[in-house]
Amino acid sequence: MNKAEIYKLLVKLGVPAGHDGFKYIMEAAISADTSKSNNMGDIFSTVGEKYLNRKNNSASRNNVEKMIQRSIEYAYDRKPELFKEMFGYDERPSNKQFICAIVNYFRYGVENTTSSIS
Repeated sequence: MNKAEIYKLLVKLGVPAGHDGFKYIMEAAISADTSKSNNMGDIFSTVGEKYLNRKNNSASRNNVEKMIQRSIEYAYDRKPELFKEMFGYDERPSNKQFICAIVNYFRYGVENTTSSIS
């Protein structure tokens, strides 16, 4: 799994590339895939810390989670049938569910929501 593959999947799902949540989703998915931590809170904090050091950016853990949530909501509202087809979601997934679905999509080559990340 690399950024280019995640980028293509997120665009396919309708996540707007211009939203800050887009880059946070990419970073969170990569962190979740490579991290030894099974805690999504740690992963969101790590993503926030990465962007916090950039000029004029207030990427706290809460802001990261909020921006991810907004991007997921936007994409789900535009393409709910694709979320159902690819991941089996009948309703908008949580941040954790969405990140885990992306990781599993690339890790196992299957479209499911089973998570090993808590």
